Amino acid sequence: MISRKLCVLSLAFLAGTAAAEYELRLLWCFLFFFGFVWMYVVCRQYKKSVKAIFWSAAFVVLASLGSVNSYLEQSFCRTYLSKLYDGQKCQVQGEIYQKTKEDCYYYLKNCMVQLGKNKYSCNQILLYLNAEEYSIGEILCVNGDIQTFSLPVNEGNYNERAYYKSLNIDFRVNARKVLAVYGRKNVFREKLYQVRERLKKNFQEAMPKKDAGILAAVTLGDKSIMDLDRKKMYQEAGISHFYSISGLHISILGMTLYRFLKKRGAGFFCTGLTAAVFMLAYGELIGFGVSASRAIGMFLLLVYAKYRGRSYDRPTSLALMAAFLAKENPYLLHHAGYLLSFGAVLGVIFAETTFLDGAKKEGQKKGTFLVSFCILLVTVPVLCQYFYSVSLYSVFINLFVLPCMGILLGMFGGVLCSLFPFAGKLVLFICHLILLWFDGLCGLFLKMPYASLITGTLPVWMLVLWYGILFAVKKVKKSRKKLYVFCYFL
Repeated sequence: MISRKLCVLSLAFLAGTAAAEYELRLLWCFLFFFGFVWMYVVCRQYKKSVKAIFWSAAFVVLASLGSVNSYLEQSFCRTYLSKLYDGQKCQVQGEIYQKTKEDCYYYLKNCMVQLGKNKYSCNQILLYLNAEEYSIGEILCVNGDIQTFSLPVNEGNYNERAYYKSLNIDFRVNARKVLAVYGRKNVFREKLYQVRERLKKNFQEAMPKKDAGILAAVTLGDKSIMDLDRKKMYQEAGISHFYSISGLHISILGMTLYRFLKKRGAGFFCTGLTAAVFMLAYGELIGFGVSASRAIGMFLLLVYAKYRGRSYDRPTSLALMAAFLAKENPYLLHHAGYLLSFGAVLGVIFAETTFLDGAKKEGQKKGTFLVSFCILLVTVPVLCQYFYSVSLYSVFINLFVLPCMGILLGMFGGVLCSLFPFAGKLVLFICHLILLWFDGLCGLFLKMPYASLITGTLPVWMLVLWYGILFAVKKVKKSRKKLYVFCYFL
């Protein structure tokens, strides 16, 4: 613990944020217990010196900042959300930072909303405007009607309000009239938007519609044209992670470029800077979703560690990115994507530190199985809380899916379609065959008994027990090879 001070302090900020967001007495008790353990460790290490006081105070300050940041955000939103209702006439102003062609949506930031005679600063706004002539970077002033996001009718249904809240968007406006357009367009971001649309069009022209939707999601983070039946099948099979931009995608792109430049004699600074700029540009291209932001942030920390000649510590990197994203939007702690993204990496760390030494001696397939199994162990409570079911065979399906992920990344095929259409279609045809393989695999496993276990939400005591058992397993070093069997039957 003492060797990972930055990790612990990031977790202190997260714990303070979580306690304020969830408003559970148990989380406040955990925060105080965590703080007590930390202070005991630093006092023992530094013999009650000034350093001990400093690190103890740092924990208290950061935990307090996490709570205060959450309360301030809640208070800020209440000033205007309590005054909104469907159909209410308003005037809004904001800068375009993203747009979608299919849905005619513009995403606005740095927003102001006028309700009657009162003006309020507000979070981001989703603007429905059936016009394509406006560019990213321009500031729109629009008259329109408020439309609040819907809540699920039945437990387990899609929660539109929670989803958009996790994107820091509080309401939607249906535009009636554009009053004014200010500012200059952001040439770089607008060009990336055009590249994104061109690649998506290439997928649609070169592949069946169902496949094009998957490739657009995998490479561009755009799920707007995904086939809903196929999406549901992948979710039930427990492999929906493969069409979300994740650390695997980022490592394929970023590390391939990094190693390519390194092998050609480029220095650490030039190699790292080029890879970092490329990945930030890719983040802009795909829209910096939660999972992508986490993965790109961790990649940048990895590159920085290599440049400084320091060892890269994945737990510290993970905790830093979790705290950074929670600071930007505390409501992310309610978002399934945020919890699953960080939980998956935590599962990888759990596998590496608990099982993987033995797996290395027994082959790569078993290593893949153990990693997939540990990811499931860590994320099961999240799946139960948000999706009310768990795929029991997802671990085995992933044994066949994960090795194909590199080929499935169809960015190369999409780009090639613009230069050499026949060659691009040939590359994308390989992706088509892989997707057919995925469909057959999922269909086979979903026909098996108990393919999907309906769990419903779990009580708090069961969540505590689950993660308590995992913590105990982590601490057990003897008979490590058989621990995963024991965990499975728990």
